[in-house]
Amino acid sequence: MSSNRKTKTSSTPSSSGTEFEKVKKYIDILNGQEKEVIVGRFGLDLKKEKTQREIAKELGISRSYVSRIEKRALMKMFHEFYWAEKEKRKKAKGK
Repeated sequence: MSSNRKTKTSSTPSSSGTEFEKVKKYIDILNGQEKEVIVGRFGLDLKKEKTQREIAKELGISRSYVSRIEKRALMKMFHEFYWAEKEKRKKAKGK
């Protein structure tokens, strides 16, 4: 039996407080459906991680649509992080 899910080796959100707080900041930029998908996929509600199929069933949408929402949400979060880091470096150089 094959699985699309990658094995997670990182710690749970509760065991890495500051990192979890940073992630929460970036989750706040997402719309409601994007938040539901990201929180469910990565278990950020301190529950188990869910498959795209499980989330699709809960939301009443297709698995492929969940995949597109997930990718879009992760890109939004990445871009927000990228620009925030770039701004930090710019300010650090200016001092």
